[in-house]
Amino acid sequence: MNFDYTEEQQSVRKMIQDFTDKEIVPFAGQWDKEEKFPWDVVKKMSQLGIFGTAIPEEYGGGGFDNITHAIVAEELGRGCSSLRGCYSVQISLVAKTILAFGNEEQKQKYVPGLAAGKIFGCYGLTEPDSGSDAASMKTTAVQDGDYYILNGNKMWITNAGKADVAIIFAKTDKDAGARRVTAFLVDKDTPGYSTKDIHDKLGLRASNTAEIILDNCRVHKSAILGEIGKGFRVAMGALDNGRYTVAAGCVGAAQGALDAAKQYAKERIQFGKPIAGHQLVQQMIADMAVEIEAGRLLVSNHLINSYESFNIIFVSYYINVWN
Repeated sequence: MNFDYTEEQQSVRKMIQDFTDKEIVPFAGQWDKEEKFPWDVVKKMSQLGIFGTAIPEEYGGGGFDNITHAIVAEELGRGCSSLRGCYSVQISLVAKTILAFGNEEQKQKYVPGLAAGKIFGCYGLTEPDSGSDAASMKTTAVQDGDYYILNGNKMWITNAGKADVAIIFAKTDKDAGARRVTAFLVDKDTPGYSTKDIHDKLGLRASNTAEIILDNCRVHKSAILGEIGKGFRVAMGALDNGRYTVAAGCVGAAQGALDAAKQYAKERIQFGKPIAGHQLVQQMIADMAVEIEAGRLLVSNHLINSYESFNIIFVSYYINVWN
């Protein structure tokens, strides 16, 4: 079994690595301290086609596979989890969800712009008193002729304060539990739709996070994503896509921590030599490297099925980790 990346995947990884090292790593700490959403870097990501990597070519994307999608998320996560979150929501939760459940008109209206970074999206499921438990959500959508009137609040929504379109989940029958949840595509300029940024977070401070307020927000029935009452399936499908890039981004964050640990171990002097020369430190670094590689393989849907294979990887990293 060959675990190596294809030439195309390696090329994308190199491009994203270089971009991350130059445009993200030197500034991520400051963005986090200042709660600064880095619009200038997001625009550069758009220009490089990063948001379109995993979108089909017929909708303006690069047409790359899911492994490449994970590579992009990992490298962004290595540099800044906030930017990885922006990417995950834009593509995994919004663009891919519209591709999976939208009609052709909806796909043509939104996906090319999302892939190009010309418009941004967010995913409005979580509420002050509910998360993925859609049965307990309180946001409602009451039919009024060819329109639905949405009322409620969504909380902790990544990209919401910057988004041009939101996938909003609401109950079309407030007493029917998850069976009557419906998904809607709501543009930011829709009357009754507004957002309020959330500040002083404990983490991901450079990510835009906001509350969405729906106050008699009137949307046409053509904005329904999928089928009426089938929104729970849309929500869970989107979350499955999102977890994939979250996992890849976490591998990237771990890789960034390993890189920093290796550099520190080479510079820190103890008992007359760098601590990288001490066997216990070497073992700790090697353990980190093995676990990161195992996580990377799991994200890529490759499983290490034998103890022998695991030992081969361990020995290889133990020997080469300082190179």
